[in-house]
Amino acid sequence: MSVLDYDTHYIPVSLFAVAVGAIVIFTITFPVLGLITIPIMIGLIGGIFTEAISYVEEPNEAPHQSSEEE
Repeated sequence: MSVLDYDTHYIPVSLFAVAVGAIVIFTITFPVLGLITIPIMIGLIGGIFTEAISYVEEPNEAPHQSSEEE
């Protein structure tokens, strides 16, 4: 059984089903990824601008006093 049964071309149903399945999976997956990642990135960028998230280590204000006796 084939989808297109010509003398020169023979496309089996299983190959056609795999192609349609891949199209459906990609069509469903990419909008879901967009809906998940866009709010996360907005929050991350907003946190960086409001300085709630910092990738720079702040230096200690006072030097640490050693308690060792000499």
